[in-house]
Amino acid sequence: SKIKIKTNIKDIDTKEINNFIRGLEYKLTKDQILAIKEIILDMKKETLMYRLLQGDVGTGKTLVAAVSLYGNFIRGNQGVLLAPTDSLARQHYSSISSLLSRYNVKTALLVGTLTNKEKRELQAQIRDGEIDVIIGTHAVFSKDIIYSNLGLAIIDEQHRFGVNQRNLLQSKGDKVDLLLMSATPIPRTLSLSIYGDLDVSTLTSFPMGERKVKTLVVNEDSSRIEGLIDYCIKEDKQVFIVCPKIETSYRNNTYSVNEIYDLFKDKYQGKIDVLHGKLKEEEKINLIQNFKEKRILILVSTSIVELGIDIKDATGIIVYSANSFGLASLHQLRGRVGRSGKEGYCLLVTNEDDPNRERLNFLETCSDGFEISEMDMKLRGPGDF
Repeated sequence: SKIKIKTNIKDIDTKEINNFIRGLEYKLTKDQILAIKEIILDMKKETLMYRLLQGDVGTGKTLVAAVSLYGNFIRGNQGVLLAPTDSLARQHYSSISSLLSRYNVKTALLVGTLTNKEKRELQAQIRDGEIDVIIGTHAVFSKDIIYSNLGLAIIDEQHRFGVNQRNLLQSKGDKVDLLLMSATPIPRTLSLSIYGDLDVSTLTSFPMGERKVKTLVVNEDSSRIEGLIDYCIKEDKQVFIVCPKIETSYRNNTYSVNEIYDLFKDKYQGKIDVLHGKLKEEEKINLIQNFKEKRILILVSTSIVELGIDIKDATGIIVYSANSFGLASLHQLRGRVGRSGKEGYCLLVTNEDDPNRERLNFLETCSDGFEISEMDMKLRGPGDF
């Protein structure tokens, strides 16, 4: 493949990057500083950046993305961040725009739920270069969006997107640096077979201190389930209940969201609600807002919450039919709790005679995303390349 050369690029003054980092209210981890250094050096090179930033839930990838977008802004280019879901895009928008606004970086949110009028206005501003950073979902590479000078594309939870979508986004600019981000660590051997010439930056330490999530494998009739829900409600903390599917089908005996909601709705009336992919985007946004603001404390959901629902006070997560999920997914799910630095609790629910109970027990003692993804690969095989 021909190496693309960036011509007429302005340099990135690393002094300005250092000032940005000094201006933050918290100290970065050594990993974050190293990753930022690697990314900015890549962006200063003539050849295009092709880098993966991987790190466990809570290691601070979003902040590294924000600094990269700032570096791209300094050299006079537009930057775009693509997220797989509306809620994750909104969350990134709220944290990144507040970090960048003090440096006069104009940030916009581009998602499918905007009205046509809002979309048209935004389209014009992006085309005329009035917006510096665009954060959004698939809408960011739709054919009506024309960037005035795109220089950096960041793709979060990159495994959710295909190569064609990556190429589409990159083709929106003449020479676009590409940064992929993932909280699902890829074993090195696999990343080489899939990506070949990809450079990798890895975050392993936690800026907010190590996540403390106590994980237990329990039976379906365990008193610990209601015990955890009651404890969270008493403490005014939120709890997630996750099931593998929305509706009950009698062919395979995995739990569904509707079934578990029916089980708990009378006891926890007014405190419980249901979230799944079939709801309209507006309904999802309102629901998550209600959960955030503690108008409801129990959210019964599919694994749609695996990505990007950041509820600081969420303390408990209960996963029904836990063996329907890969170990890496379960690790992602429990990353939804204990985000404030306080202890969180995760119950993995299975039945007593589950032949795969052993693999769940592994999560009781292991909290390292890399070890978990290696184990997942061992147990399930690498899948199709």
